[in-house]
Amino acid sequence: MKSIVSGAALAAIFALLFLSQGITAPFQKDEEARPAGIVADIVQHGDWLIPADLYGEATRKPPLFYWLSAIMAQVRGGPIDEAGARMISLIAAAALTAIVAAFAATYLGISIGWLAALFLLGIYGFASRGPHVRTDMLFSCLLFASYCTIYPQLEGSDSISRSLFAGFLLGLALLTKGPLAIAICGLALTIFLMMTRRNPLHSLIIRRWAWIVLVVACATVALWYVPAFMRDPQLLKVQFGQENLGHLVPSSLGGTGEAARPFYYLWIRLIGGSFPLILYLPAAIATLWRSRDIQRPVLYQSAMVLAVLAIFTIASSKRDIYVLPAFAPLAIVLAAPFASLRDIRVRAMAGVASAAAAIGMLVVAIAGLAVMIRPAVASRLISSLQSSDAAYMQLYLNDFGLAHVEFIAIMSLIAISSIAGLALVMNHRTFASAIGVGIASLAAVSLWIGLLKPELAREHTLKGFAASAQSVVENEHLYVVGAPDYELSYYLDHGVPGWRPRYMRNSGPGHPSYVMVWSNQLHRAGLATYAAHPILESAPMSHHRRMLLLRIDQPSANPATAGIGR
Repeated sequence: MKSIVSGAALAAIFALLFLSQGITAPFQKDEEARPAGIVADIVQHGDWLIPADLYGEATRKPPLFYWLSAIMAQVRGGPIDEAGARMISLIAAAALTAIVAAFAATYLGISIGWLAALFLLGIYGFASRGPHVRTDMLFSCLLFASYCTIYPQLEGSDSISRSLFAGFLLGLALLTKGPLAIAICGLALTIFLMMTRRNPLHSLIIRRWAWIVLVVACATVALWYVPAFMRDPQLLKVQFGQENLGHLVPSSLGGTGEAARPFYYLWIRLIGGSFPLILYLPAAIATLWRSRDIQRPVLYQSAMVLAVLAIFTIASSKRDIYVLPAFAPLAIVLAAPFASLRDIRVRAMAGVASAAAAIGMLVVAIAGLAVMIRPAVASRLISSLQSSDAAYMQLYLNDFGLAHVEFIAIMSLIAISSIAGLALVMNHRTFASAIGVGIASLAAVSLWIGLLKPELAREHTLKGFAASAQSVVENEHLYVVGAPDYELSYYLDHGVPGWRPRYMRNSGPGHPSYVMVWSNQLHRAGLATYAAHPILESAPMSHHRRMLLLRIDQPSANPATAGIGR
């Protein structure tokens, strides 16, 4: 037991260091800037019960993540910067890594615990969301911790204290993202019981421990839900009607219709986000059929993966990050075959997977180095890529790789680890080959989260533009075309209202208004009849557009002579 705890602690420390790469990168667009603005609002205005964003809109999710982030900001002192806003997610990701290592070590062996932790950090879909200002990583950590705590209860080791703890953790998950926690956990338990040919009704409804977990979870979350809904009854409609039920059902049945995608979307994201480690899945399936000793723990984690996918397969709303709770149990499942290497068939399948993964990673490394040396190849590829992929490829054209020794070192590590993994497979050292593949995946993830993503964020952020605009505008009226714009609001430290022509009444001699607008929206902004003078412009962003700061004076007598009317 002591070795398991110490191993989990070391895994958490390594995860903290590894996932903290790029934690200071600036925010892009609204995905992280809006939650960071909610944290800033709590710190600045003390809106703890019902936090709001910088535009005054109440949070659409329960507030635990924002509370913890605000407490962390106050402990750190100073302004709420990018690293501070991401700290809670980083700690949650490290804790989740430790839980994966501890569960796998307890039921599959200490070496498998280390391998499962390595696999988890080598999964891009997980690591890229490590230091991320959203509720999802904290939610995944609390949900998985509760789920793992429940497992001994299902296997006959009934404990009131364990049930109380599992219920408290589940309640905190509810306080992070709402009733989704009960839905996922309940479905996963049902799937597992059916897999092991047990009656879910008997195991979950009649057993005392299940009711303890549910009652404690509901009591924990009620500490916020009751006073919050009493203060703002409309919050009930937002929290349940829109964020939960509204995202589940299609728009034709009253759903929000937000982020609607094909039913198989998250299955593709799970495979793509865990490639090439997902190649070990056939060996894991074979392990379930051929190894009775570890069958139940692996089935238990498989049930969680299936529950996450099942819920979001039928849900109307599907975002990439929704698959995040599936990666921790998936890492344990993918590491499971290496606890059954005495079985010749399992060992052969794991070896084939290691060889395929090693070859794939080696091809990626060689291609990356080749593109760096021959940027003309990347130039021909850009036209066929999506905007985000094209932006990454553009880094190659800007001699990014040649200018960073770390880039060449990481690409070399990917190649060396892949070659080592392939050589170990040929020498029938299957477990060691998996470590080589895991290191190659870890290096590839490091390339993205430590170098490419931060560099792209620095090139496409409005942080510097906002600081320059603030020094120009000072205390004058400032608007933005297309509000709300959470990225600009975060860096300006206040909500920037949307531009309307009627706002010109606020302007007078010596008191102009300022408007921020994207260059490709100038002719749709209703500014043509005003004397608009460009003051600042940002660096080129996606689609070669720029953010402009315009000074708006009184209406021009001749629209043809207005600053942007031509």
